Amino acid sequence: MELSDIVNCKKVEIYVTHIQIDEINKCSDVDRRARLNIFMVKIRPILISTSSAAYDISRYDESKFGDGIIFNKIKKGNINQVEDALIGETAIKEEIVLVTNDKRLKNIVIKLGGDAIFLDDFIERLDAGRK
Repeated sequence: MELSDIVNCKKVEIYVTHIQIDEINKCSDVDRRARLNIFMVKIRPILISTSSAAYDISRYDESKFGDGIIFNKIKKGNINQVEDALIGETAIKEEIVLVTNDKRLKNIVIKLGGDAIFLDDFIERLDAGRK
């Protein structure tokens, strides 16, 4: 059974920001990009605004102007972590479990009071709840 089937069988809400959608659309592998977009349609995520905005990254109609405190703690001055910081801050502020395979992001979200889990653990929990 695929993840999309498990998600659709359960009362699980999947959230996504424009950051994840933009990342999919930047994928240079046309076939992979198509498969990712089809997967997004299958899991029917709820689009939410990021809790902060970042110049040249944020879609201002899909982001909020936050105080930047959590955002900056996640980013820690690393310009390459802006997207992760937006996603992580949003998960914390919206009290949503962050599903990621990024160990650094997972650990810092938990350290800052959020909840985060690796994708394999998420799938395992969903599958176990289905039985």
